[in-house]
Amino acid sequence: VAGNTTFTANFSGASEAISLKISEINYHSESTRDGGDWFELRNDASGQVELSNFTIKDKDWYHRLEIPVGTVIAGNDHLVFAENPQQFNAEYPLVSNVAPFPLGFELSDKSDQIHLYDRSGTETAAAAYSSENPWPELADGFGLTLERHPDGLIPDAAASWFAGCVGGSPGSLFMPCPESSLLSEINYHSSMDADAGDWIELHNTSTGPLDLSGWQLRDDDDTHVYVFPNGTVISPDEPYHVFYQDETKFSVQFPAVTNK
Repeated sequence: VAGNTTFTANFSGASEAISLKISEINYHSESTRDGGDWFELRNDASGQVELSNFTIKDKDWYHRLEIPVGTVIAGNDHLVFAENPQQFNAEYPLVSNVAPFPLGFELSDKSDQIHLYDRSGTETAAAAYSSENPWPELADGFGLTLERHPDGLIPDAAASWFAGCVGGSPGSLFMPCPESSLLSEINYHSSMDADAGDWIELHNTSTGPLDLSGWQLRDDDDTHVYVFPNGTVISPDEPYHVFYQDETKFSVQFPAVTNK
């Protein structure tokens, strides 16, 4: 170009609206599976979104992250923002779509808000949560995460969220939980006139035998450890099995129960 020249850009097609939502939140990890606090952002549009200089905030005004230049979320994909990426990667080594920079602040164990603002300061995604009922209480330190219902249109309503799988599903769509065993029933405070002691029930959700040999049962006191004896197997033909605190108390209240 030898001198002053005017270039006119001609575009075809139409722009696609940004469609971002916060789809999963981990705010209080279980101590043995602690990847730190993190949340997942989903792009529901087919085109990628450039997040450079977008801003993330929580309910505290001084918790603020300006997303670095070059950060992109692909179309129909997820991007995880972690409080500590190194800690997150140690717990989730197979998750690749995690931002390489730290969120810089933790999420509250009680209740919090997450807000995403674009470069003009317009809010483009948000969510709020609480650890209190009616919110899913298993996301509060019990190893599960908050997963957003596909039709959860109100991001700060408890009905829009459910407790996901153990460890969650960061960086991907929610899938049915792969766990072969579930704590299906808990009795922790019997009435005085029907005292069966404390007991739990395990459910084998698989189609084959579940061998519990060497597995451990713990509570929030690290000195309380029960090691399942060798040969402890839950058959798919009788998929429920009870483990009691006091055999005499339990048997008096439930004399017909043999899978114990």
